[in-house]
Amino acid sequence: MSSGGPMTVYSDADGATVPGYRLRTQEEHRPPNILLVAHRHLRGRYFITILLSVIGALGGAMAGYLLPQPKFRAEGLIRVQPVMPRLLYQSEESTLQPMFASFVNTQASLLKHSRVQRKAMSSAAWRELGRPQDAINEEKFSGQLRVRTGRDTPELIFVEFSDENARAAHVAVQEVIRAYQELFGGAESKSVREMQVNLLTTRKQTLEAQLRDLENRLRAATAEFETSDLTRLGDHYLTQSLAFDSRVAELSIKLTEMGIDPAALTSAAASPEVVQSAPVQPPTPEQQAASDPTMAKLLNDRDVLRREIDRIKGHYKDDHRVMQRVLKEYQAVEAAIADRSLEWTLTAAAPMQDPGVPAAPSRQELINSYFRLKFQAEMYGARAKAVEKARGQMNDIAREVKSTQELLDEVNRRLDQIGVESKVQDRLGRIEVILPESPPATPNDDPRLKFTAMGILLGGGVPLLFMFLIGMLDSRFRYSDQTSDVGPSTSLLGVLPNLRGSNTDPEQAAAAVHTIHHIRTRLKLRDPSIRVYAITSPVSGDGKTTLALSMAISHIAAGARTLLVDFDLVGRGLTRNLGVECNDGIARHILFPGGELPTRPTPVSGLMLLPAGRDDSLLLNRITPEMFRTLLTDLKGTYDAIIIDTGPILGSIEANICTSIADTVILVVGRGMRANRVKEAVDHLRQLGARLAGVVFNRAHPADFYRSSIASVSAQSMRSADQPRAGAAKGTPPGSDALDPLALSMARELYNTSHES
Repeated sequence: MSSGGPMTVYSDADGATVPGYRLRTQEEHRPPNILLVAHRHLRGRYFITILLSVIGALGGAMAGYLLPQPKFRAEGLIRVQPVMPRLLYQSEESTLQPMFASFVNTQASLLKHSRVQRKAMSSAAWRELGRPQDAINEEKFSGQLRVRTGRDTPELIFVEFSDENARAAHVAVQEVIRAYQELFGGAESKSVREMQVNLLTTRKQTLEAQLRDLENRLRAATAEFETSDLTRLGDHYLTQSLAFDSRVAELSIKLTEMGIDPAALTSAAASPEVVQSAPVQPPTPEQQAASDPTMAKLLNDRDVLRREIDRIKGHYKDDHRVMQRVLKEYQAVEAAIADRSLEWTLTAAAPMQDPGVPAAPSRQELINSYFRLKFQAEMYGARAKAVEKARGQMNDIAREVKSTQELLDEVNRRLDQIGVESKVQDRLGRIEVILPESPPATPNDDPRLKFTAMGILLGGGVPLLFMFLIGMLDSRFRYSDQTSDVGPSTSLLGVLPNLRGSNTDPEQAAAAVHTIHHIRTRLKLRDPSIRVYAITSPVSGDGKTTLALSMAISHIAAGARTLLVDFDLVGRGLTRNLGVECNDGIARHILFPGGELPTRPTPVSGLMLLPAGRDDSLLLNRITPEMFRTLLTDLKGTYDAIIIDTGPILGSIEANICTSIADTVILVVGRGMRANRVKEAVDHLRQLGARLAGVVFNRAHPADFYRSSIASVSAQSMRSADQPRAGAAKGTPPGSDALDPLALSMARELYNTSHES
């Protein structure tokens, strides 16, 4: 794929806009092209995919045509009467059932019941066909039987049976319907009704006994009280109890003021007549009304308001203003009755005193009044609790009485209904059966064409889907255009082929050399101030060392004073490949500056190497970014281009230091690298503030390499030129035999060019 694309700008680490190329076009936000997605996941696997799909399609077509057989279908019909005539009661039989469709569906389900099918298969007509009755054939019989209801005619049930034998289909329908009639068609028969009547009669007797027992319990619950209106009686006792508690509290305060502790008093402190007469049973409001005209008038007003509430309850809701007004009046009268009853009781319980004598009650009188009121308060409280308990029991019993009576009424109604309507049901049936007259003459279902088409689709589609899934699950970078997934602002600088030593294709090598020169020229034109290039990769083994050496040779060819730096202190790939071994390398020079720069010559004329020493990896943790920046500042005064081969960005300390300081960073991605690793590397570089120039895709397939615009133009130029191809050199520079194929091709081109000039 071409490294080009629409021209755009992106921001570097310093926030400046830098011209460059983007892999993605302005259609970034459009939905993905399905064909392109499929091509991406199947690319490189087209031959095996097509082969497997053709084989699968042929096999599926053969299976689809040979396996299914034409079938004959016989059909019977059952009509369910929606309405039955009635004599007296409007029952579910004599009206259109609200759940009529559900009833019809139930009958259809019964037709599919295993009992019906086994009974049909055990019939003489079915056995004459020579069909055995076993588990396997029962399952097959069930699959051939189809029962459905009509969409436009819900009262109809269609019974269908499909078989390769027309007579077998005809017999099956007849026997299934007959078996259904014998097993489930007599649900309303006389014997069933008699069983229902017996069960209902027993139920009726049980409910009547329960009802009598509940009524006896209800009478016993109210026998100990003076009235059956326990609600009013409980409210009365509770009101009186609260009033006496209030008076007891007042007397407790007075006794405390006299220096008497009420809590320390015992019943022995009261007069004997007080102790013997307490507590006194208070009169009810009805009893009080006999001698109190005011209470009698209040009770009469309450009865009038209660009748008014009962009268308007059927016309107004509880939140209506008329109902609210009457309820407020009723509550006011109830409060007045409670106040009058309390006043009456308190007056009776208060100590007797001559109104003409203004003297205060004596100490003993206060004690007597205290105990008298206390006894009354306790008595009212106990009575209120007893009434509340009895009222709860009565409510529970009343609910049971109501529920039992409703059940009894339902049982009586059902008994009467069965007795009356059974006369009609005995003469008329709900279900009408229409059997097929003869076996079907022609097959109605020939699935061979359909199954053949399905076999072709499935047989050819499954391998295609399988290979597509393999492509989806394969997250490796296999082609150069996949680098667009790294991010919209990451450029593809170039694509390099997988050169193979002495067997390298000269044309391919020449195109690769041209690609290296193109990358160098492009970066220099993008930003002429770039002098320090850091070359890294996500992990080791992607070819970053080869690219670093090739980029350095390209700068030498352009006439730039170039220094090649091996800052991969652990791998030391450049140092070993160029045969430059030393003890003191770049790390020692960084930590102990001041001495002579330990550069070494390389087999490439004019190219100097700053190697990594054998023990430099031990000094790695002591190097700081400031130290490395100082080194680069010194080197810029001597060299036009500084090419740094550093370690993998995801696994080395020196790569983090180098990429954050270099003028630009080139990320090498080898074919087969996991996409998540590349994304992690790009994200990590951006977090470090590195100026990422772009990605170089290495070890590409030849076809992928020649699809890239740089390699394509280069190859065409080489083929059309009359002069010897670059890379097919007349000679080889001395000492360069150990170089890898790409660097060797670069060195040969430089050597031959310099000798020709």
